[in-house]
Amino acid sequence: MHVRCGFEAGSVEENTQTMINAIENYPINVVAHAGNPLFPMDYDLLAEKAKQNDVAIEFNNSSYLSTTSRSGAYDLDIKLAEAVKKYKNKVSLGSDAHISTLVGNFDKALELVETTNIEKKQIINYSLEDIENLIKK
Repeated sequence: MHVRCGFEAGSVEENTQTMINAIENYPINVVAHAGNPLFPMDYDLLAEKAKQNDVAIEFNNSSYLSTTSRSGAYDLDIKLAEAVKKYKNKVSLGSDAHISTLVGNFDKALELVETTNIEKKQIINYSLEDIENLIKK
């Protein structure tokens, strides 16, 4: 979920259902910015539906920097990561870098998955084969 992209924030139920509708009706491989504080969601339901539809959940480093427009995303992504652990979702880690010096920086995203004990085998970025399999579906 992202501002100025065709959907204005609604209630937790509306935001969650919008994301689920996208997951169930479009060829989506990865859900990004699910922890955006401007779009609160039911993270347990989101993780459950993403798992059922073989859609990975992204955690991106940029959301956790002091300069982010998504202040508070880390705490929400902790909640999302707990649901991801419960359902054993696939995870994508991204830098979401908007400047070249931050490309490939995953420090905070790695900290988040380590803090919540998400298993390394869930993270598709560790294997080119896993990424290729995900985008071929």
